[in-house]
Amino acid sequence: MRTFCTNTPKCKEKHYLEGCFLFCFLFSDGPEFKCPHTYTAVENAPHILSCNLTGYPQPDIVWRKDGKDVVLPEVLTRHDSGQYSITALSKLSNVSVTMEINVLYEPTQIVELEDSEVDVGSDVWLICSSTGNPQPQYSWDFYQAPNVMVKNDDGVARLHIRDANAYNEGSY
Repeated sequence: MRTFCTNTPKCKEKHYLEGCFLFCFLFSDGPEFKCPHTYTAVENAPHILSCNLTGYPQPDIVWRKDGKDVVLPEVLTRHDSGQYSITALSKLSNVSVTMEINVLYEPTQIVELEDSEVDVGSDVWLICSSTGNPQPQYSWDFYQAPNVMVKNDDGVARLHIRDANAYNEGSY
C-alpha cells in the first residue's frame, strides 16, 4: 500500500490555520508474491518453506496440487512431492506462482532374493528394487564372468546370466 499526503494551499502560510487540511490518499496495491521455484525437504522433518507476500488489502492464499485445493502440512512426506500452484487473491488482482516440492526419503527395504536352481545352458534374471529419493543405486557382488550382465535403471537392478555354467554357481 502506498500513501500520498498533501496540505491545502492555506497550510503553507504558517500564520493561517483556519481552512488548513491535510489530505492523505491510500493507494491499494495488488498482491506481489515471491517464492522459490523449487523446494527440497527431508521427509518427516519440519520444513522452512518461506514465501514473501505483499499487498493491500491482505490477499488470500490458495495452494493447489493436481487441480485440488490443499493445505501444505507442517511436516512433509514423500506423498507431498510434486508441483504446486500458489495463488494470491485480492480484490484488485490475482497472482500465481508454480513451485516444485521435492521430498527426500531413505530407500525402502530390498526384498531378498530367493534361492534358485538353474539348468546348465539356461538363462536367468535376478531382480531387486526399492524406492527412495534420490533413487537408490545398487551393486551386485558375484564372480565376474563374461556371460553375466548387470543393468540398473528406474530404481530396478537386473542381473542377467546367459547360458549358465559352473562358473555362475554361488551367492549373488
